[in-house]
Amino acid sequence: MEIAFNNQLYLWFLLSVPIVIIIHYLTNKYAVTRALSFANFSSLERVAKPPIISKHVLFLIVRLLTLGAIIMALAGASFFYIGQSSEFDFVIAMDTSSSMLAKDFTPNRLEATKEGTIRFIRGLDSKAKVGIVSFGGTTYIESFLTDDRDKLIEAVEKIEIKSIGGTDIGSAIVTATNILLSTEKSRAVLLISDGESNIGLSLEQAIEYANENNVAVHTIGIGTEEGGLFEEANIILKLDEESLIKIAEETGATYSRATDNENLFAAHERLASATTARKLSFNLSLALIVAAFILLFADWALISTKYRVIP
Repeated sequence: MEIAFNNQLYLWFLLSVPIVIIIHYLTNKYAVTRALSFANFSSLERVAKPPIISKHVLFLIVRLLTLGAIIMALAGASFFYIGQSSEFDFVIAMDTSSSMLAKDFTPNRLEATKEGTIRFIRGLDSKAKVGIVSFGGTTYIESFLTDDRDKLIEAVEKIEIKSIGGTDIGSAIVTATNILLSTEKSRAVLLISDGESNIGLSLEQAIEYANENNVAVHTIGIGTEEGGLFEEANIILKLDEESLIKIAEETGATYSRATDNENLFAAHERLASATTARKLSFNLSLALIVAAFILLFADWALISTKYRVIP
């Protein structure tokens, strides 16, 4: 469990706390109030019990709590905890580097991935929103988060191999994470690739960014044991799993290896129906504002009743 802040700049206002304490004590020290004189005051004094906490300290505590609640609300405090959730929004990151033309899947790795992704989209809960990115040497946003299944399927069908060489998995993770920042649901990326990240942003930086934003990056490695023929270069391309396993493990997600079309579709389906333990969030801002109003009312009530100053 932990508390994080969306607008940490407002936390600088906590420096006003010692100023409030100093002003409070200076005010009480030099304030002059009138007191009523009671007959037989000495008798009252003998039977009266001293308060457990003086009114000046009580007022200080209430006002500091009020100030703290307001500052925390402005800072966008959120409470994160581990819980069971099947309510995810997803971004699907599809490798479109030239190696995805290898023919160990029917008709090739990319087309099999597209078919599996379409099945995945159709199998999701109707409330889930999905975004699509494709990546090779650079990352392209094919669709932002939406629950329009037809629009998503159309976006997947249009994806093609990108002309820019290389595989920049790190940038794909960061782009997918940025798309998910707009959702309050549990956040997950489904990344499908056949190789290691060989250009662009480092995986360490990408994994750190995903973890900072509570995004689980599930990975699927696509490639058979024998590898697939890449006809343009007349070479056999095999799957490099190491990077994909590292991403999944370090973001608290799952890795699956797809060795044929049906195995690939099964991996998509498992994730679509999964209910897993994930870091969930609860925005505390509204609760803190309500608490601040209650404390302000309590302060007013104490001044107007029990600790009322009679002139």
